[in-house]
Amino acid sequence: MAENSDIESKTHLGDIFLPQKTFCTLPPEFSNPIQRIFLTANGNLQRLLSSYYNLPVSVDILYNQKILPSDTNPKITFDRKVNLVCNNKTVCIAESKIYLLSDKATDLIINQKVGIAQFFRYRNSFPDFVLLSAKSNPDNSFQRSYILKTSDLECHIDEYFVPGMLELSFVQ
Repeated sequence: MAENSDIESKTHLGDIFLPQKTFCTLPPEFSNPIQRIFLTANGNLQRLLSSYYNLPVSVDILYNQKILPSDTNPKITFDRKVNLVCNNKTVCIAESKIYLLSDKATDLIINQKVGIAQFFRYRNSFPDFVLLSAKSNPDNSFQRSYILKTSDLECHIDEYFVPGMLELSFVQ
């Protein structure tokens, strides 16, 4: 995904619990407020989608491939692709590369099977969020690339929000 130079800041987009910057100007093409909320979600997209639709949203794992450490990459890494699904309709497709940076992260993710979003809650840590790019497409889909990072875990994520998903009737 091409980097969008209209994104004002690539610094941490914090949460209400952190004394960090909490604002990021998105390009004017993102005029829909809920679209801007989804684009700046920092590890809580599933919950936001569930609130928006007032329905449960599940994560269907398409693949979660472990890449063993090597000389060039000493970290345990996962290539992962998931669909976020509401009422049997895929609303978002996410591809990510997950880097486990500590033994605790390795234990939680591999042995205890803790999900990525749940990891942050489980560790009671709020990830740094860096929005790398955001793009609106002619078919009314949109996408973003971003990084979530704590001292234990780093996630590089590309998300594609499918055409029509902003309409509440999409999941009916």
